[in-house]
Amino acid sequence: MMRVHFKAGAYFLVCCILAVDSASVKKRSVTSQFGTNNYVEYQPGTLNVILSAPHGGSLKPGTIANRDAGCYIGGNCVYSHTCGTKDFTECEVKTLRDSYTKELTILVADKLETLTGDRPHMIVNHLHRSKLDANREINEATFSVTEAVTAYDEYTDFIGDAKATITGQGIFIDMHGQIHSEEWVELGYQVIRSRLNNNTTLAKYSSIKNLASTVSVTFEELLRGSTSLGKYLQDEGYSTVPSPANPSPGSGGYYSGGYNTKTYGSRYGGTIDAVQVESPKFVRNAVNGTAYGEALARAIKNFRDEHY
Repeated sequence: MMRVHFKAGAYFLVCCILAVDSASVKKRSVTSQFGTNNYVEYQPGTLNVILSAPHGGSLKPGTIANRDAGCYIGGNCVYSHTCGTKDFTECEVKTLRDSYTKELTILVADKLETLTGDRPHMIVNHLHRSKLDANREINEATFSVTEAVTAYDEYTDFIGDAKATITGQGIFIDMHGQIHSEEWVELGYQVIRSRLNNNTTLAKYSSIKNLASTVSVTFEELLRGSTSLGKYLQDEGYSTVPSPANPSPGSGGYYSGGYNTKTYGSRYGGTIDAVQVESPKFVRNAVNGTAYGEALARAIKNFRDEHY
């Protein structure tokens, strides 16, 4: 192991880990780069796929105060530990960890490497969500706590580094977990529920705007058609929305994509698209996680091979 000094007092911890490809019995070395205090991790890849796990961390350092709620001032939430009276009605924040999403992200990365011969980029937040929410804007994410701000900056920098290494088109996949009663996989493209329900989807507001502008198929086809990510997951045996079988969520639970999907996808330009994957609770465990993670990797590969 060696430490390499990095900007703003951070450093890279570079380590080589031998991984065995069960199909070819080929050993590969995976290099991880860690930010300050090892709170965030980046594994550079060679595939035009970026995996992000912002809510799967478990570290709870005592030096970072817990995120709780902001103050409602002048019609806006101010997120700080010193803002005054906290408003848990208007400005409460989410702090629950998306259990097993870090492990799923690693499973998907490993399987994609086995399937393609190239490893996707992977960025992981190891801090518990009560300390840092790496899927929010910086104030709500960190409450301006210095250590959390540093980790947040490094997380976003690692995403930028990954995007910069991809020539041409690529896809950013933000890995999350949910506990909705439908137990389906929710794919978020920044297309809100009402537009999916009413068949009024618009590519120009989506996180796959660039992809929609470069393929010959319709935007509807990309979202829930025969070559959509939802269709490929459906074919793997997992109920998914949107997909041909579940083209819209109706009144069911559905997350359309959060801060990372909006920020790091192509809605505002660029050639890297984004999808938020919200996995149901029953697949987020050691019993069902391997089969699901491998199925998700196959679905991502099929979608990538078809459109990128």
